[in-house]
Amino acid sequence: MSQAIFPNINPTSTSGDDLATLLNGFKDAVASGFSGTARPPNLQAGGYWIDTSLAASPDFLLTYKFYTGTSDVPVFSINTSTGLAGVVGALTDFDITKASDDAVGAVLNFFKERLAGTGATQVGDDLGVLNFYTKDDTGSPIISARMKAVSANATTSSQAGAYLVFEEINTNTGALSEKARLIDGKWAVGTTSPSTTSHVKGSGQTIENESNTTTGALVARKKRRTAGGGQVLNGDSIGTDTWSSTDSAGADLASVFEIDVVATEDHTSVAQGTRADIKVKKTGASTATTMVQIGDTLNFPDGNKSKSVVVGTNATANTNAKLHRSAAGELQVVLGGDSTAEGSKATVLGALGFKAESFTSGTKPAAGNAGRLIWVS
Repeated sequence: MSQAIFPNINPTSTSGDDLATLLNGFKDAVASGFSGTARPPNLQAGGYWIDTSLAASPDFLLTYKFYTGTSDVPVFSINTSTGLAGVVGALTDFDITKASDDAVGAVLNFFKERLAGTGATQVGDDLGVLNFYTKDDTGSPIISARMKAVSANATTSSQAGAYLVFEEINTNTGALSEKARLIDGKWAVGTTSPSTTSHVKGSGQTIENESNTTTGALVARKKRRTAGGGQVLNGDSIGTDTWSSTDSAGADLASVFEIDVVATEDHTSVAQGTRADIKVKKTGASTATTMVQIGDTLNFPDGNKSKSVVVGTNATANTNAKLHRSAAGELQVVLGGDSTAEGSKATVLGALGFKAESFTSGTKPAAGNAGRLIWVS
């Protein structure tokens, strides 16, 4: 390769042999693209040259540069190992146009290969990156946001997994960090290991509907099987809401509270029986108990049912008022602690019982006596 660009030729002092030498050197320079590790000394504004400073392994890059008269502007680079070329920079707009009489659109390809072996990429290799730059207050470029594809496998013909990563800098900070990724068909926000199709780790989620209609915000759940036209069958869980927590060792404790909606028959266009189960892990327990079932009837499957229902608060006594079934069979409104034994509440505000000929609050009516429902307070 040559970069021999001769200065002005003096015809009175240049012999024919000298002229031939100058012209042959210039011919070689033109034929090799003025290639070299630095700009040719006599290149003028508007000229070009090919930078070979990264031509050796591991880069194998030749960069075509345009000389403005004061600086060299990279135009494109060629990888001599892969035979691929890339545009180094663009103006305010960069368009990729495909004009053809078919359905194929313009394509932007990112291609990554390693130099060793067959070129197969490894786990964690960036397969393609889009950087969004700005300049800081010192005039230095800084990446404010980035999208990239990352290899999830040591790539083979049968294992070529990848995931997309979205990074950005939070407002009033200067550190670029991952905020979301799409991996194995799962969307992850605030976590790199999603356990469900959509996994959000953070302060919460907001679903908002802003419209001039009576329609509110909607959270929709749908169950569909892959066989039988998708029909939901008796016993299928249609949807579940779970609440989980964490122990002192940092281990996840799944489903400490759960609402499960279950099909009670095979669903058809005219029959869609459904039941909602409310499950809780009781104090001191690690397995869930179904406390309430709402379906054709309201059931309380747990055998240890509460005998008191809180209905209000008495501010003076600083204790709860409850509906309570006494030992005598009355429905009482009482004041007392939750631990007070049945039938021995300290303060009875009122009692609902059957009126016998001589009814006394807290006393069962005599067997066989006629009675009527009465409230005593």
